[in-house]
Amino acid sequence: MREKTDNYEQKFESLEILVRKLEESSNIEDSVKIFDEAIKLAKECHTLLQKSNLRIKQIEDDWNNIIKNDE
Repeated sequence: MREKTDNYEQKFESLEILVRKLEESSNIEDSVKIFDEAIKLAKECHTLLQKSNLRIKQIEDDWNNIIKNDE
């Protein structure tokens, strides 16, 4: 149903599309499938955000160590 990608922006856009499909769906079986796929995609987005936040924290720590050592 959806293309595999590691790009957050593409995943989030796919998630938005699934939400619109879910809002428009009148078939319960289709709705459950769409919902299941949306939840998986939301988890993938969350994981990517967590990884990005960790990387930002590491960069900040490295920068703070550089500044501290220069003093």
